[in-house]
Parts: sequence; structure tokens; C-alpha cells
Amino acid sequence: MSLRAVPGVTRLSAREIYRGRHIFVLGATGFVGKVLLSLLFDRFPEVGRVYVMVRRGTGTDSESRFWKSVVGSPVFDPLRARHGSADGLAAFLREKVRVVDGDITETNLGLSEEQAAAVAGDIDVLLNSSGKVTFNPPLESALRTNVEGTKNVIAFAKRMKRPALIHTSTCFVAGNRSGEVWEDEPLDGYFPRWKELPGTTFSVEQEIADSIRIAAEVRA
Repeated sequence: MSLRAVPGVTRLSAREIYRGRHIFVLGATGFVGKVLLSLLFDRFPEVGRVYVMVRRGTGTDSESRFWKSVVGSPVFDPLRARHGSADGLAAFLREKVRVVDGDITETNLGLSEEQAAAVAGDIDVLLNSSGKVTFNPPLESALRTNVEGTKNVIAFAKRMKRPALIHTSTCFVAGNRSGEVWEDEPLDGYFPRWKELPGTTFSVEQEIADSIRIAAEVRA
């Protein structure tokens, strides 16, 4: 998704836009999520609080997993260099980051009602880079994470004072195509192969229902 120039606006500064803003990052343990988080702190050090959702691992809690798997990643090396040492970076992150134990496949992203209300009421932007990224995951697993999980993320964003969601999709949601996709491209009736199948109508709800039915048949 690309942004066209905005009429009447000569310059948009992402640094100014994110200055002091409170962000909620989902999917930070993934490859893209780690890079996103590292670049966020590197390019926009004046960002406000950053909530980072990390699902607890087997035998480890979310906080420990964040420091070991995320901050310990080589993609944070530029930040370690910027702050002079691992200790310097740790001090910076402890001031900025709030680790949240959660899961996008659950209602309220796995947070309690009280936690969800507190986080949603404090954040300005929700950055979602979570999801299954393999090309052929089991249908049931893909539905649970990429469909129901995304619906849960949208529902959580609606709890914000002024909903602002940046969503990173998985491959081929725009079909088997390359190049730029402008946001003024028609969305009504859109599905990835709409140009190949003229006259075909597509229902998201029916597609989900059919997928759930097929997954149940396979399980049976």
C-alpha cells in the first residue's frame, strides 16, 4: 500500500507524527516485528510509551522472552551501538517499553477486561505485524490466526479513543501481482482474483463459513 502526495501538504514528517505518541506493537517476536520495533526506536527515539505484546513461551514468561528473543536479536545491534552498550540500550527500553502478555487469537488479545481498557485508553496507534506467514499452513490454524486473530485486532482497535490501526498483511492479499497498489483502488467487491473472474461476486462471510466447514470435515 502506497501513499499518494496529499494536496496542499508540502511535507509529512513521520518523526513529528510519532513524537510522544503511545504505540501498541503486535507480532514483535516475528522477523518483521523485530525489525519494525528496532527501526521504531532508532528512527523515532522521541516516541512515547510502547506496549509490546509477547506471548509467553514454554517455560518462560513474556518479559523474559522479550529481552532474550527480541532485544537479543542482531537487528537491535544498531540500537546497541547508538546507546553505547547493551546496558545503555536496556536502560532506554525500560523507560519506553511495557511488555504485555497476550495472544491475538483470544478476545481482547488475551488481556483481562481491566488490562484491555487500560491499554486501549492509553495508546494512539496500534501496529499489527502478527500472523501466520507460511504459504500453506493448516486451514484451521490459518483461520484462527490470520482471520479470527485479525478480527480480534480490529475489535481491540475500536476500543481506542481515536482508532488508528496499521496492519501488515501476509502475502498475496492483493492477488498474484507486483507493483504499487494505491489506496484509491476500488474496494467494493474486491477479492484477490477479481480481474481474472469478471462477474463473480465474493462474500467474506461466506468464504469464512465455507473454510470453517471444510476444516471441520477434515478434522472429522
